[in-house]
Amino acid sequence: MKARFTVLAIAPLFLAATLFAAADSRAETVLNRGNGAEPETLDPQLLTGVPEANIAYELYEGLATLDSHGNPTPGVAKSWEVSDDGKVYTFHLRDDAKWSNGDPITADDVVYSLRRIVDPKVAAEYAYIYSPILNADDINSGKEKDLTKLGIVAVDPHTVKITLKAPTPYFIGLLAHTSGQIVNHTVIEKYGDQWTRPGNSVSSGAYMITEWTPQSRIVLVKNPYFHDAANVKIDKIIYYPTEDLAEEYKRFRAGELDVTYSVVQGRAA
Repeated sequence: MKARFTVLAIAPLFLAATLFAAADSRAETVLNRGNGAEPETLDPQLLTGVPEANIAYELYEGLATLDSHGNPTPGVAKSWEVSDDGKVYTFHLRDDAKWSNGDPITADDVVYSLRRIVDPKVAAEYAYIYSPILNADDINSGKEKDLTKLGIVAVDPHTVKITLKAPTPYFIGLLAHTSGQIVNHTVIEKYGDQWTRPGNSVSSGAYMITEWTPQSRIVLVKNPYFHDAANVKIDKIIYYPTEDLAEEYKRFRAGELDVTYSVVQGRAA
């Protein structure tokens, strides 16, 4: 009887420990990241700085993106073929490519985004990157007024064809740049230069923005509609902007930050 009583007495404790462990395994995973200066913009076609790019790579995705080694890999496009002459690329979008609001990402969204980067009205600093695309230079310089003359067309809702002026072996790498990330034309037309703000933004990448408090923090949470959401292990990323990298490094050493911009940039004391 004594042995049986001991087992019965321990059982509730074991059950409580098991439940606690299960609850703990489901605890929210948060990455606290020092990120240098306050972002000037989170518009992929307009941003130019590293702090902005760090965030944009989490919020948005292009036809191609970068893997953990910095090499181009499929993004919104699951695959592509190149013509024998190296001038025509045909991209096939993922069937499960969706915006953070659940709407499908379509070929028209891709066409809109790449036309936007070369549109002289947008005045994107990195427009020159897309010079290999047919008529990109003429459109960006204002010589050609018709954006539809850019060498990119939507063949069908899931297929995009891009025609180049000449073979460009590194073209896929260009599409992985932040300026080539896919953006939502509906929210841009609705909110104008406020479209990247929490509550307005609709993103194409692994995360979506929920808070942007200037000079304090920017909060991203997992995008449940991201095509690879099951493999996104961090639930929330909190970016802390600071102009004082030495102070940021101190916070990192104190354990307040998991990643510090000062170390990434090689500026730590």
